[in-house]
Amino acid sequence: MYRLKTLVSLLFFIYCSAHALETPQRELIWAQNNAPPFFITEGPNRGQGFGDPMQRMLEEELPGFQHITRQMPLRRLNQFWKQGANYCFATMIHQPLKPDAHYILSIPNVFYRPHGIIATRNNSRVQGIKTRHTEHFPAYSLSYFFQEPEIRFGLMSNRTFGPKIDPLLNAHKDKLEIYDRSDADGLEGLFDMLKVGRVDYLIDYPFVFRYYDHQESYRDHFQFIPLHENRDEGVWGAVGCSKNDWGKERIAAINTAITRLIDRQDYRELMIKWHAAEGEEERYWKQLQHRVQQSANTIRDAAQ
Repeated sequence: MYRLKTLVSLLFFIYCSAHALETPQRELIWAQNNAPPFFITEGPNRGQGFGDPMQRMLEEELPGFQHITRQMPLRRLNQFWKQGANYCFATMIHQPLKPDAHYILSIPNVFYRPHGIIATRNNSRVQGIKTRHTEHFPAYSLSYFFQEPEIRFGLMSNRTFGPKIDPLLNAHKDKLEIYDRSDADGLEGLFDMLKVGRVDYLIDYPFVFRYYDHQESYRDHFQFIPLHENRDEGVWGAVGCSKNDWGKERIAAINTAITRLIDRQDYRELMIKWHAAEGEEERYWKQLQHRVQQSANTIRDAAQ
């Protein structure tokens, strides 16, 4: 009996020791903000934006991590990044980063068609710009909007628009009448303000315009105006993570996951549904596949 108890105790000790030596699963902490159609975190369409399923697919390709999602506005995410906190965000813009940036980027994972101006159809200030510059139809220079007096620009805090628009915005920022919205429903709140005339225009993607134009409360209220500066150049998207060792490890894993995603039919369907122009579906997908493979090869070659 004594020997049996000793054996049981020994086996229990071995089990506990082995259990304690198991490596705990690494955390990958995702930030999300309620900004339909990027992420929809509230209401009956919760989880049915563009970013929601894209993040879920990334998580499926990264089973070695414990995935945690926390809700926060972009301004708070940027504050956390500055403080060195560990977060990733799935819908960043892929562009060269300044040395003082507080995040790093993955290889491209999505291609967005170019930004444009979104305004109500009956906005007199916007119509005045179009009337004075008919020679540029259908695309108009963003500088016309930035130089227009007494016109109000709606902007979600800490939002960037890529290498074509950001320099123009920064050059005019001090002279613009900007309504900078930073609360949790920043993007949807801006469209509400646009609808009732508290701001005159926004800058956003065609897929964002299409999403709001299809919502019953916004349908047929808005127009999309292509921009001269970027009409032939889209924007590449990427995943952003903290600029530290934690983030570097996650970005390396995410890069590998992205190369697997472009072999998935559901990822293809997601990208085409949200971002491909009608009739350009196959061209869009081949362009995205090529960029992902090219970027992955560049990283691989640099590591050798």
